[in-house]
Amino acid sequence: MSGPGAEGPIPRIVSAVRRGLGWRDRRTKADLPNMMPVGAALSLCYAAVWTGLLAVSDTGGAALTLAALLALPCVWLSLRDLAAFTIPDAASLSVAVLGLVSQWLFHEAMLIMSIAAAITVTAVFWGAGALHYRLRGREGLGIGDAKLLGAGVLCVGPFAIWWVILIAALGGIAAALIHRARRPAAPAGIPFGPFLAFAIYIVFAIRMGQL
Repeated sequence: MSGPGAEGPIPRIVSAVRRGLGWRDRRTKADLPNMMPVGAALSLCYAAVWTGLLAVSDTGGAALTLAALLALPCVWLSLRDLAAFTIPDAASLSVAVLGLVSQWLFHEAMLIMSIAAAITVTAVFWGAGALHYRLRGREGLGIGDAKLLGAGVLCVGPFAIWWVILIAALGGIAAALIHRARRPAAPAGIPFGPFLAFAIYIVFAIRMGQL
């Protein structure tokens, strides 16, 4: 018979799901901020983009399915980055795989070029982030951001990734200014992953709408 302090199967399952989503820090075992309201807001934003893709284009079922699936790792990594300044490798890998599938289905002639560009972009931004950290002593662009950018290349192609960077940078700057104005004494750093993820999704949806 279980003791009074023993956990039943349901609490253990819930705890495992929370750890997988990044809602509980594995090192400290401390609960991270409740991300449910933020997750709901993010889901609405992604749903709005997907609905726009559905409404304004003649995109087929495969493209719409890929767009719906892409929203899942984007929301997941955004929540994790907001909660703990960490982008799960599994989320970036999911974005990369979905990007590869979209390239293979709709832009097969660009597949090899996109893979090469993804490797190059990851290496360049990874190196730039490491150099910034060495010179300034604080992280500017994290390794997770560099990996996500590389995965983004596979989603939007080598020529549209600059639109992703521009949209994400503008969104990040606006959020940082608002954050600084509302909380002057708070730490200045904000996670960049959510802005990268949403920018990737917007450009991906536009690209799918042009098929």
